[in-house]
Amino acid sequence: MFDLSTNYVGPKGLEPILEMARNIYSLRSLDLRNNMLEHESVAKLVKALVRHPKVSSINLAFNLLHDSCVELIMHLIKSNTQIVEVILHGNEISPEEIARIEEQLCSNRAAAKAAAEESAAQGASGARKYRPYRCEVTGSLTSANSGGPHPLRFLEKEPTVHAEAFRTCSGEHFPDPSGCSRCAPDGVYCGALQRPAENC
Repeated sequence: MFDLSTNYVGPKGLEPILEMARNIYSLRSLDLRNNMLEHESVAKLVKALVRHPKVSSINLAFNLLHDSCVELIMHLIKSNTQIVEVILHGNEISPEEIARIEEQLCSNRAAAKAAAEESAAQGASGARKYRPYRCEVTGSLTSANSGGPHPLRFLEKEPTVHAEAFRTCSGEHFPDPSGCSRCAPDGVYCGALQRPAENC
């Protein structure tokens, strides 16, 4: 947690702080209340934290923020849904705009809760993200199609190559799901020769 409350850092002093915060990937909370921050400071804050992997709470209470800052804050919390808390009391932001921000934060909290529950359920069931499939690749190789003479000599000593292909449950990281239909019910890609297996 970065607690810089009541330090009156101002817009200039905020820049090195945000640069440091951007590079501390374990940072979860940033307290900037009562620091005389204005619209320009919020723009810099958004730039620094919009892709931060862990930050979830930002305290901007008792600064010099107005409704003009709301779109910047909305962009931040829509883009980085890890952020589930933004404290804004003590600023001149209208109740209507506060309600808009809180609505998005509620959505972020719901998404975070669902993700945590899904992760816990997978852990409890012992589910694995990757499922291995084995496939035997046969065929003739020469130095022209084996990757060169060194891989060819290895393959001549071990003519039967066993390739283990991993498919994610969603298939999104799988290079060619239309490959070998006899290695698995829905087909897998055999990576030993970087091509679909034809003779499994």
